[in-house]
Amino acid sequence: MTKKIHLFIPLFLIISAGIVPACADEELKEPDPVLFEDTDLETINAPDDEFLIEGIDDQCREFVEKLAQSKDDFEKLKKQCEANKTSIDCKKCASLNEHYEDTLKNLQNQIDELREEIEFLDDEQVVLQDSLEAVQSAPSPDFLAENNFVCVGTSYLLFRAPNDNNETFDVVVDPVFLWRFKDRLLFELKLDIRLHDCDTDIEMVYGVIDYIWNDCLIIRAGKFSTPLGLVWEKMTTGWINKLPTLPAPYTPGSRILTPPGEVGVDFRGVIPIAWKWRREDEVCIPIDLCWDFWVSNGPDEEDGDIRFGCNYLDNNHNLAVGGRLALRPKPFREIAISGMYAQWNNNKHREPRVSDDNLWYTALVLDWNWGINEYSKVMGEVLWTQRDAIKHVGFADTRYVTEFGGWFQYSTFLSQFNKRCEELLDKWEFVMRYGFVDSDVKDSNRNQFTVGLNYFFSNVLILKGAYELSHGRVYPNHEFLLQLAHAY
Repeated sequence: MTKKIHLFIPLFLIISAGIVPACADEELKEPDPVLFEDTDLETINAPDDEFLIEGIDDQCREFVEKLAQSKDDFEKLKKQCEANKTSIDCKKCASLNEHYEDTLKNLQNQIDELREEIEFLDDEQVVLQDSLEAVQSAPSPDFLAENNFVCVGTSYLLFRAPNDNNETFDVVVDPVFLWRFKDRLLFELKLDIRLHDCDTDIEMVYGVIDYIWNDCLIIRAGKFSTPLGLVWEKMTTGWINKLPTLPAPYTPGSRILTPPGEVGVDFRGVIPIAWKWRREDEVCIPIDLCWDFWVSNGPDEEDGDIRFGCNYLDNNHNLAVGGRLALRPKPFREIAISGMYAQWNNNKHREPRVSDDNLWYTALVLDWNWGINEYSKVMGEVLWTQRDAIKHVGFADTRYVTEFGGWFQYSTFLSQFNKRCEELLDKWEFVMRYGFVDSDVKDSNRNQFTVGLNYFFSNVLILKGAYELSHGRVYPNHEFLLQLAHAY
């Protein structure tokens, strides 16, 4: 018993000393008697001194008093801690309330901003809905892949100052409409819109459907520019022609030597006949043979003489035939020969008629379009035509009317003469052309010499200035010309 009491007293004092510090941080608890239930006091070596036994009663009473006092102190500290905890919670609540009010204000501001953004998104949704409807109504990608429509063309403003007539301005617009259906069917339409007296003239230069049979054959049907020489297919466009006027055999207002357009069917293609290895580029360049063969209405009759470009309905039982054969030994170099044969007078079923015989028209043209180098090139044609005529009818004095003509053109960029100023001179081009017509119809004889200087604002905008000297019985004239041509 003595051993148990001696061990119990120190343990109790240790436990009592740890109660007060714990109250500051944790909720106070009474000592747990369980801590002492399993303690085997007899196993601990306690002192066996006799003098300790004598003071057992006094120590027990003192211990009981201290235990009672500790229990009272414990209860007081417990109440005090609970009061302090309540005060701390109130301060925390006040601080939290202020934080919650600020947070609430921020949330309210965010809600207002979200409402404004929602209104903006509603407007955007309306716009997107309209765009979506437009996209849904637009052609599908498959349709666009097989169908293309493009409008291109050229327009120009021309100023003429002849030495024996009034100065004048003229404007011409030549739109070209291109349509493709799938990979083999193409449609081309070119209009010529110009001022004439008090009216505006609109003429269909060509309107043709092209069917691509294979890589070597294209079948064209409709009204097409006659592939007789270079001019009608390649130089009637103001942007492409290097001078403001056409060569002498094609001068508007005078007798032209070949038909500008035909209504019929044209077969054209290209055949590579050989290949040439070009070392500098390490590529093979084809040597092409280009060909055309057409069947058309041909020319017709007016006042007992031939007329071109108006035979939209055949005036006789004989269709015109023609062809062109061109050799391209190198890119931008071509030499060709072409011809046409047709009856031009009306037959016995059509009036007026001036002859019971069939009157024929024959034309041969030798042309070249040859690039000398990257700066210069030469172009030209030699034409020979002959037609049956009735003596003293149509201004003819013989049974046949033979006409011979030609033109020669040289053009070069000035930069080839001065490499130091190449950037400046590369925009300037010098052009010189001579043309003539020698005809049995004496009023058709003429000579033409033209020099010009072109300035390229860009590849599609050109300012052309030229001075032309013309000599002939009907059309003698010297004039200054200024043309601004634009491709679109």
